[in-house]
Amino acid sequence: MMKVWTITLGLTALIFLLNFAGEGFLNRAAQSSREVLQEIREDAQAGNWEKAKSGCKTAMLLWKKSMPLLQMLLDHIEIENLDMLFAKTRTLCEQKQKEELFLNLAELERSFYHIEERYAFHWRNIF
Repeated sequence: MMKVWTITLGLTALIFLLNFAGEGFLNRAAQSSREVLQEIREDAQAGNWEKAKSGCKTAMLLWKKSMPLLQMLLDHIEIENLDMLFAKTRTLCEQKQKEELFLNLAELERSFYHIEERYAFHWRNIF
């Protein structure tokens, strides 16, 4: 009987530990992505489109770099939506469409805030 409790408590502790590690990874990925998106917005606002394009490439690289772990943590529909938003952001940077770019960047930032909130380890997300 004691072995069952030990195994149960050990597995529960492991689940909590993995959840906290996954949440930390998601928060860091979302924060770094939001910082790059803010830089893109500032560059586009200043009319520095080459720097904005470079920022779009950096954002895509960050996204692709964190993709393997994100695929285990996030819903695939959310990943596909973010992929489309990143691709659209890059296209809008290349076409120098400031207003649409700002709307798209706001949508990306909102998506990252939503992901952080949705996957946070909190009682309201458990129940």
